[in-house]
Amino acid sequence: MLPLSYARRSRGIYLEAVAAVIDLFHPRGGIVEIRILKTRRGTLSGYFDNTFDLAHTIQRWNGQASIYMTINRLHSALLARAEPPH
Repeated sequence: MLPLSYARRSRGIYLEAVAAVIDLFHPRGGIVEIRILKTRRGTLSGYFDNTFDLAHTIQRWNGQASIYMTINRLHSALLARAEPPH
């Protein structure tokens, strides 16, 4: 892991730090659900199996909305609910 002083910072967050925190809760990988509450489009949610993709996706909401992630293990079939990026 890189020290924060060497980590890439994007829109006020350290992407490597976000990925490291997610890896603490999901050390063996797996599926992580993210929910972003009270946006102009309502509650947003997504399923991820890549922590850096997850960090890049949530960076625009940093400081603008409440962001939550699951800590329990999820079934891999949930990835089928994910929409492809636009």
